[in-house]
Amino acid sequence: MWEWTRTPFGLRKSGGTFVRVIQTVLIPIRDFTSSFVDDMDVGSHNWSAHMCHIDQFLLVIKSSGLTINLLKCEFAKPELKFVGQYVGSGWRHPDPGKFQAIRDMQRPITQKQLRSVLGLFGYFREYIANYAAHAKPLTDLTLKRVPHIIPWGGGGATSL
Repeated sequence: MWEWTRTPFGLRKSGGTFVRVIQTVLIPIRDFTSSFVDDMDVGSHNWSAHMCHIDQFLLVIKSSGLTINLLKCEFAKPELKFVGQYVGSGWRHPDPGKFQAIRDMQRPITQKQLRSVLGLFGYFREYIANYAAHAKPLTDLTLKRVPHIIPWGGGGATSL
């Protein structure tokens, strides 16, 4: 029988399938692992637990038939950047570069630009209490009844 050993490029749903496989593989160890597409993280509160968690993670990956490129791995780091956040020693915080991007951005003019801005703001949703309530006035501007060119109303600065 002939079968793929790697997902071929160009298949429409191959990315989603890959993400689903990774999430399924990590189910037994999801208490101390997280994943985003092909990035995986093993977090622990102390060194002895971390060594045990790394061992379990590698066993799960091996038993699933997946492989890891060791050149792309970072082990036993007190802090590392993972999916736009800095994580380490039981804490996480957003990448400060994202704050600068928000400070430097111009006020969106179209609904498409506003959706892009809301996507960036959504990155911070886990750090902002009641994020949906705070974002609602901007989200309402993306509705079909609102003109494509956003009617900001009033003057003011050109930046957000």
